[in-house]
Amino acid sequence: MNGVLTTVVAISGTLAGSTLTYPLGLLNTRRTERTARDERLRQERISAYVAFAEAMTDLRQGVIAK
Repeated sequence: MNGVLTTVVAISGTLAGSTLTYPLGLLNTRRTERTARDERLRQERISAYVAFAEAMTDLRQGVIAK
């Protein structure tokens, strides 16, 4: 009887662990994708800010050179 209880506990623990692994992995994947997306958006914003600053500098230099 003791062996059966040990087996049932071991199988239950294995099933519980595998059941929890899937949702936790899914959450981790979503978090990683969100972080990557946020970083891409950040880089695009920085590029846009740099392009705007360059355009304003060129405009200012053009106005001064006239």
